[in-house]
Amino acid sequence: ARYLNCKYADQNIVTTCVHPGIVKTGLLSHSPGFGRLFFDSLVFAPFRKDIPSGAATTLWCALSPSLKGDVKDAGFFYFYNQKPQNAMGISAPGTADHLVEELEKLQRKLVAPYM
Repeated sequence: ARYLNCKYADQNIVTTCVHPGIVKTGLLSHSPGFGRLFFDSLVFAPFRKDIPSGAATTLWCALSPSLKGDVKDAGFFYFYNQKPQNAMGISAPGTADHLVEELEKLQRKLVAPYM
């Protein structure tokens, strides 16, 4: 999202990263290991979301009139629970900026066979 926001800064296009949370979809219900731990255990039950709640942030980013300002003016690109979040660690602007373009090239290379 950071790369694309820089690339299209002069156009009316903004991009975001969206974290839906731990959504109870049953996707990993037949998978052993961490998938079952996150999606089926009682320990993580308070953190799981139903499907509409998991989709809410994606829909908010697609439809919110304030998104453009959050991204272009405030510099946010990562969203969770329908709110902009400060990027942390390696994804924080200024931390590993040299990797942004390299990762974009790698992503394009990986998806090229499917396009």
